Amino acid sequence: FLDSIINLYKKKIIEYTVFDIENSVSLNPSDGGEILMTSWRYPGSPVAYCIPHTIRRELHWEEFADSVDDIPWEVSGQERKKIEAKTREVLETVPIAGQHLKHDVKWCEWHKMLDIKKVRIYMDTLNVAFQVNSSGVGIDNSLKGLARKFFDVQDEWDLEIAAYLAKFRQNKDKEYGKIPTGILGRYSALDSYWNLE
Repeated sequence: FLDSIINLYKKKIIEYTVFDIENSVSLNPSDGGEILMTSWRYPGSPVAYCIPHTIRRELHWEEFADSVDDIPWEVSGQERKKIEAKTREVLETVPIAGQHLKHDVKWCEWHKMLDIKKVRIYMDTLNVAFQVNSSGVGIDNSLKGLARKFFDVQDEWDLEIAAYLAKFRQNKDKEYGKIPTGILGRYSALDSYWNLE
């Protein structure tokens, strides 16, 4: 899939791709977290794709068992290196769009998945939101808030992970690294899907 993004860009069929990451812990990569997955969508694609960098199967809450998509493979250390190398190639070749890309690019740079000097930002929807509403008052500038406000998107794609994390008592446990890949992957892909809409 990532090769197809590069090929479409080189053939001038697309100008950019939407890019997003999900990471395991706080906003700061130096806290020891890892990139769990990346998600992608390019203009003209009817779907978004999630590429896990690691597979997490541990289910903390049985009531979510029916909602975990089965992932019948593992990501070995060697496969992860290949995924990260291909991610780097895309990020250093194709301009990217997304929500709050400063965060995603910082994580990728920390994990040696890109050379910051080679990354080109096509558009950051968070920056666009601040340009449209420079006061920042009255608008939820999260991706979900912007999609709902400007495009009347009613999909509540974040509710499942919010409910999952709400079950943990301590805030330190409320991190994406605790969510099975079979749940978090849907959320991640929908982030990229709605970012392009």
